[in-house]
Amino acid sequence: MSKDSQKDRKKSKNRIIDIFLYGIVIIGIGILAFSIFDSRVIEKSETNKAIEAFRNSEKAKENKSQVSVFDEENKPIGVISIPKIDIALPIYDRLSERALSKGVGAMNGFDDLSGKEGTLCVLSSHSGLSASGLFTNLDKLRKKDHFYIENKEKVINKYLVDSLHIVKPNNTKLLKAEPDKAKAILITCISEEGINSHRLLVVGHFVGTVDHIEKGRLTLSTYEKILLCVVFCLLVLIIFERMRRRKKRRCANEKK
Repeated sequence: MSKDSQKDRKKSKNRIIDIFLYGIVIIGIGILAFSIFDSRVIEKSETNKAIEAFRNSEKAKENKSQVSVFDEENKPIGVISIPKIDIALPIYDRLSERALSKGVGAMNGFDDLSGKEGTLCVLSSHSGLSASGLFTNLDKLRKKDHFYIENKEKVINKYLVDSLHIVKPNNTKLLKAEPDKAKAILITCISEEGINSHRLLVVGHFVGTVDHIEKGRLTLSTYEKILLCVVFCLLVLIIFERMRRRKKRRCANEKK
């Protein structure tokens, strides 16, 4: 067999290996990208259905015979929207695991969403779940940011963030109403050394009602950022490897 034939076979073999490796990388990138897209689509779909059910609740009241006891018990009592972290979640009148896993729960005794003076609503949800954002990015809020709570009367109340606090679960000092203002407190777990040992409290006060809610910004969770970093690194490796091979071929041709 001639040397040229051997070289051609070697090149063909290397080309097949390259195509195979690039194929694996592209498939991997596709899977990573799809996992981000799919989790967001599923989450948005679930929450949007619940929010739509809440906003259509007046129609349901007109035809109570078609509403089951289960639906009544699991129907949202409001919607919370936080544009800065791009979330809109249904609010349920209990802190059950079911409510916290698909939206926000209102603490018993602190579930007044009216925005009237002297009232306090305390809303809680999970954070750190890879498949669902919920309150994962709540720590990105800062003083003077705002959030919105839509109540059963379909009134949208606007709240301004006053302060953020990290406390232990048994610390309830901040859960107090004030006679001259309407307050809302958002609560989620935060991890200390991998253990959900503390709670993040975002305290806000009512500043007025609005007709519509401003559009939110796209905010990625830590899980999604890691996936995107992996995708980016894979793309860089592909480009670097192609450049290295071209340089190697160029040097080989120059030697000839």
